[in-house]
Amino acid sequence: MAKMEVLQLTPTERGELQHHLRKRNLPASVAQRMRIVLLLDEGVSYRDIEEKLGTPPSVGIPPKVIADSEGNAVPIPE
Repeated sequence: MAKMEVLQLTPTERGELQHHLRKRNLPASVAQRMRIVLLLDEGVSYRDIEEKLGTPPSVGIPPKVIADSEGNAVPIPE
């Protein structure tokens, strides 16, 4: 079985994502990616995310959105 990488956001990063999700003018695709990142941070499995949001996380998020080369979460540009 493949080793599963764990995404860990800082409280500041999590708060920033939640703040951006409350904006009304946010493109739907960006909001979907933010929801996926937040669910991954909560430890939700890829399969459960796909069932909950109706899209596979691997399709919705380019790898650079999840983490940089050192495994740190990267900010999502406005």
